[in-house]
Amino acid sequence: MGYFPSPVRSIPREQDCQGTPHRWRADLRAAQIAPPCIALIRHHHERMDGSGYPDGLHGEQIPLTVRALQIVDICDALTSDRSYRRNLSLPHALIILYEEARSRLAGWRLVSQFASLVSGRRVR
Repeated sequence: MGYFPSPVRSIPREQDCQGTPHRWRADLRAAQIAPPCIALIRHHHERMDGSGYPDGLHGEQIPLTVRALQIVDICDALTSDRSYRRNLSLPHALIILYEEARSRLAGWRLVSQFASLVSGRRVR
């Protein structure tokens, strides 16, 4: 398995969060959040191999904007201090993103484009 915990091995607090996107939707609509933004929030834990949540989407079922957000979100999580670990360096986080790119994330090309952007290189 990769760096990211699967829903089966998730901690109880994470399991509580897995069931909440449908509950947040009404609150987000009431706050007049645009529907495309609600979709980003709802699906950012989906994974290309179908192992994500809340809907178990896989592959091209996951919108491109969501796949891009996943990469940014995960990189931010990896490079930020957490109560259970110190932050990782950007190069280390990018290695993890590349390792996960083929099966669970948006694919190598999108991760590569993100890596170019955050490294200050020209995107091709």
